[in-house]
Amino acid sequence: MTDRNEITLELEQLRDEKLNSLGLICYNQYIDGTMAFSEMNEPVAEIRWLLEQLMELRKDELNAAAIKYNEIQLKEKLTALGCICYNLYVDGRMMSSDIAFICNEVSGFSKELADRDQTPAEPDETKENPYVTETILESKRICNECGFENRSYAKFCGKCGMKL
Repeated sequence: MTDRNEITLELEQLRDEKLNSLGLICYNQYIDGTMAFSEMNEPVAEIRWLLEQLMELRKDELNAAAIKYNEIQLKEKLTALGCICYNLYVDGRMMSSDIAFICNEVSGFSKELADRDQTPAEPDETKENPYVTETILESKRICNECGFENRSYAKFCGKCGMKL
């Protein structure tokens, strides 16, 4: 893998970590009753269910594979909730100082990824790499579940939270 692709993957990972953190903040504020948007209802319910499952599995400590699977699912759901909250913030519907900093970091990573995408690749980097996910483009990603038009870099639907 080239340095360019490694940097792109690293930027995407950093962006996703920020979205995951944003999801956790929004989840806690939703549970506390300080934040409520209808778009958050289903992902929050799924996160709550996964947390309950993890607590039950950890009591036994015998099923490590199930625990790991649920931890991965929880991370994906928190990232999906982070995407929803980020889209609400970008659309001007969510104005919270608690999340503004993280949303600005996500925007910075997304912009850097878009800039990288528009920069011509070196000749040895022109081969397609199936491990590099798409970055921001002008196109939209349509959710198969609800039909919502998402930004091209979205990994999860901004309306229903389903993985795209």
